[in-house]
Amino acid sequence: MVEMSADRVFSGKLYQVRTMETSWILLVPFLLAVSGFACGEARSAGERCKTSGDGFTRRDDCEHTCVDWELTCSDDTKVVPGVCSAGTCTSGERCSNGFHCLSVGVVERECLPDAVCAGD
Repeated sequence: MVEMSADRVFSGKLYQVRTMETSWILLVPFLLAVSGFACGEARSAGERCKTSGDGFTRRDDCEHTCVDWELTCSDDTKVVPGVCSAGTCTSGERCSNGFHCLSVGVVERECLPDAVCAGD
């Protein structure tokens, strides 16, 4: 990258203005501010959630994970929670109040609201 500079004379003194540096100094804070507004707040555990993409490009708006796929409860009821989990857990581990540990895949378990698979 070629750095452009211009010489300016002000009050008898010679100042060198580095236009590329000045541009970056002004641009970086602006981009950080815009990205902060665009990202928004992550949804909390138990809130409804949205996803986009799939596989490696899957994105969600949760603090932990948006569980938006079909689960089978212990009574063979099938549900699609569509809510944010409170994090991962292991079998028998207690989740925070109002949540319980459910299998969400072959080996994965997540803390989901008590209303999801209420009998488990």
